[in-house]
Amino acid sequence: MLFVCSKSEDKRLKVFFKVLRANFKTLEEFNILLQQQTELLFLRKNEEELEHTVRRNLDFYLSEIEQIIIQSYLENDSKQRNIILGEALEQGGNPFLLEYYYDKAYKDAINRDYLINFRALRGKIRLKFNSQSERDFLKSLTLNSQMKASVEGILP
Repeated sequence: MLFVCSKSEDKRLKVFFKVLRANFKTLEEFNILLQQQTELLFLRKNEEELEHTVRRNLDFYLSEIEQIIIQSYLENDSKQRNIILGEALEQGGNPFLLEYYYDKAYKDAINRDYLINFRALRGKIRLKFNSQSERDFLKSLTLNSQMKASVEGILP
């Protein structure tokens, strides 16, 4: 987070950077530092506006932290990343690219991650089922049978 803040031109992240670099030990100290730094940045605001700004900034900081966590997670888990990319492309995306991400996720997950495996198969089935060709429709039926066999293989 410090790296992101230090590289950003966003004044809210510059405030957050100063607060994160400060030596605080409790959440109360963090809040006080955040309030002080925000006041320095927004000198012309009254107390009520400052409190509102601090709350909005906290929401913004939380969103930035969540974004970093998600980005880090997806960089380390290519199977999940490929599923998310495939699912994001389902609404009007390029079918060849969609198939590429589902195939990639499926191959990465074979015999290691059944949930990703099923999500990839489900995506491939939807892609083939929604296709206009009979060959793709038949392929979706084959994939559906494959998923059914996989489910039966792991269930008692």
